[in-house]
Amino acid sequence: MLVSSYVADGSVQICYVGKGSGRIKVVGSEGKPALHNKVEEGDLFIVPQFYALGEIADDCGLPVFGHLAGNTSVVLICKPGISS
Repeated sequence: MLVSSYVADGSVQICYVGKGSGRIKVVGSEGKPALHNKVEEGDLFIVPQFYALGEIADDCGLPVFGHLAGNTSVVLICKPGISS
């Protein structure tokens, strides 16, 4: 499965691979790859501002939790006291 994402608000994405494995590709605004790597469960990677992310899952899937930083952070939604 191939999934691509792009955050238009210019925030940095911190992504965590929750389970499984696969390949990711981070591409800049000019189409030049910044990162093309195999990832597996427990890996953490950063997608810079205005970069796009592509994910290709292996047979066991690739759930990636992104946008762990900033005002719309998953961490802030799950644990509101963490920002204090």
